[in-house]
Amino acid sequence: MLKDFKDVFAWHKGVLGCCTIREHAIDTQGFPPCCTTPRRLSYWEETEVNRQIQALIKFGKMKNNDFIYACRVNLSIKRDGSRWFSIDYRSLNMQIKRDSFPMPLIDNVPSQMGNSQWFSALNL
Repeated sequence: MLKDFKDVFAWHKGVLGCCTIREHAIDTQGFPPCCTTPRRLSYWEETEVNRQIQALIKFGKMKNNDFIYACRVNLSIKRDGSRWFSIDYRSLNMQIKRDSFPMPLIDNVPSQMGNSQWFSALNL
């Protein structure tokens, strides 16, 4: 199975997936742009954020722009000691129009797995 679908897996850290099936748009329903004040970062945290942003730009997953929205950056420590870079989109999420595809209830997931032999954990 891994050989048949090798193009959908990231085989090393520098490879990030990209969906090109269709253009994505966010409907903010006419709300004004949200602009969250940044959290204060230490010198080392700011250095790590800049390093990770430059890596994302290098891999083509982020680009410089004049976007008027601003959301907080978070750095968490992973189990292996490396830093996890994420963006807190809660203020933006409060403004967007919800889709009609809710996540399944976690209590129903094990019963839906049935007799499956292969499982995957996605970091969403």
